[in-house]
Amino acid sequence: MSGFQVSNTSAAIVVDSNLPFTRKVAQYSRSAGNAGMYYNIANPWNGGFFGDMNVPVGTAGEKLIWARLTAGSSMFPSGGGLTGTIDVVECTKNAAAESGYLDVFNEAGSLMWSAKSAGKSPQIAQIFSFGTGTPIDGQDYSVPFATSPFLLLNNFIGEISDDGEGSIGYSGLAVNWTGSALRFRWLNSNQTSFNAYAAQRGGMHIPAAKFTGL
Repeated sequence: MSGFQVSNTSAAIVVDSNLPFTRKVAQYSRSAGNAGMYYNIANPWNGGFFGDMNVPVGTAGEKLIWARLTAGSSMFPSGGGLTGTIDVVECTKNAAAESGYLDVFNEAGSLMWSAKSAGKSPQIAQIFSFGTGTPIDGQDYSVPFATSPFLLLNNFIGEISDDGEGSIGYSGLAVNWTGSALRFRWLNSNQTSFNAYAAQRGGMHIPAAKFTGL
């Protein structure tokens, strides 16, 4: 069928025959390597330094990269930092849909969605919104969660600077999974606070999702 739309209980469109959907194209696990890396970014939850995440967030292109922390693990995606282990899922809207129950086509006859291919798409459970006044500057902002969700790494904002003479600057959102809660914190050294960032750019939104079978 074409000219087809489905909305969820919040009135957000979740199926549209005219829009491509992101689907899983790869999944793997990563453990932290090269502790300290070049930048020696301190992990506020374990007293050590973040290691190398080794996930291509900065060169993802059109891919959406999702990561799920294991208990006790932490990550600083904008700086490529990881302590512990994550499960990673890469998605793209260019992946072909698989024909199955309830096939949805666009006007050109291309298969856009099916109940079979839906199992490869992220199912959004919650969106964490951070704005001016959210208490994450140098302190934990804790959110209870039943199980560790997949977080969209592309939306973790931050940056690293190096003057070439040994002075390193960084800022960005880090997160830790305790086993029952996500703890968010804005890390900052020689750069801007989160409140200053949010006042200029309007904040940040991090989707949390699950994938069928994972």
